[in-house]
Amino acid sequence: MLPLLHTIGRVAGKHGFHGYLVLHFNSEIFAKAINQGDFLFVSIDGKGVPFLIERFNPKSGIVKLADVENEIFASELEGLEILTEKPMDMAEDQKFNGESWIGLKLFDIQNNSIGKIVKIEEYPAGLMLLVLNETREILIPLVEEWILEISEKDGILVMDIPNGLVDL
Repeated sequence: MLPLLHTIGRVAGKHGFHGYLVLHFNSEIFAKAINQGDFLFVSIDGKGVPFLIERFNPKSGIVKLADVENEIFASELEGLEILTEKPMDMAEDQKFNGESWIGLKLFDIQNNSIGKIVKIEEYPAGLMLLVLNETREILIPLVEEWILEISEKDGILVMDIPNGLVDL
């Protein structure tokens, strides 16, 4: 049975002359969830091609994949999606547990109520919070840097949401 793959980012470019790649993740959560010795999949012609991770620096996003030995092959991978077979809640990172966020009330930095989180959806650009308020549904990108406070006990999530995003 083929593994279920999830898009977590893309190959941003090559690094140096020995096949190293720079990865751009949809969220820092994903960078923290992959490790040396894991398999990372690259979407080539619509199929997830597995590559063993030989070396990985989560801070810089620089990775060395097995069988990518030169800059020519690395160049061919530029811009392609990277995928993983790990579940989207990335349970290794305890800061994010999607199921426990359902039902939390979302507030902005000025303590304005945005609405209630009813679902977390996966889009090609990354995870999105589906928030329901009294008048409509709102999609908010799940960006780790925007999260200011999470209190599952109090049932709230506070985010520094860019101006105008809620009004779209």
